Amino acid sequence: MLSREIYVQAIKLFDNQNASPSSYGSNVQWVQWIHRGFAAAVTNEEKKTNIYGIVDSSGKFHCGKCLNLHECCFVQSNSSKPPLHNNCHCFLVFVECPYITVYISDSKMSEYAFDPNNKNGKMKLFEKYGYDIADKDYLISEFTKQAQAAYKSGNYVLYKQNEYGQQINVTTNLLDKNTGKYIAIVVGWMVFPNGKIQLTTPFGGYAKQ
Repeated sequence: MLSREIYVQAIKLFDNQNASPSSYGSNVQWVQWIHRGFAAAVTNEEKKTNIYGIVDSSGKFHCGKCLNLHECCFVQSNSSKPPLHNNCHCFLVFVECPYITVYISDSKMSEYAFDPNNKNGKMKLFEKYGYDIADKDYLISEFTKQAQAAYKSGNYVLYKQNEYGQQINVTTNLLDKNTGKYIAIVVGWMVFPNGKIQLTTPFGGYAKQ
């Protein structure tokens, strides 16, 4: 278990505004959440396993939020900061810019966004701008490209932080095929460890201009 001394040292390191981003191999400074003693949750199933928290062998409780933030990476200027609660064991460390991985499941588009029988789907919204299921691969490509650039530069908005971890929103420019103009929409993502983000919603509303 992390000692109080190491925890305090880690927080002081994070608070050191004189640290040089260039020394970490990126134009922006990256930090990584650490919650020692547990493996990082790298799949949806592993996140679900953690949501109710875990009691360790010493009887200490570790909440799902902390467990599912373990090893997740953020740009320092756009990261929440521990402690999240009383007796929180999380801390932040400086890391190099991770290899950014953006994941969108095919079913998220075909069985959610464009499913006419899904009351929570987004088919009518996309149809409004000239898109149908045949455009699925194009949308996946655009969402992936824009999310990768936004996450890497820190140009995202911290959204929900709950027992599943941290969600972020990315403003995404979508071509209106009817007018040839672009509209700015909000696309939602869940942050996973070591530079991975995964699509949660392909249309979370319109971005504020």
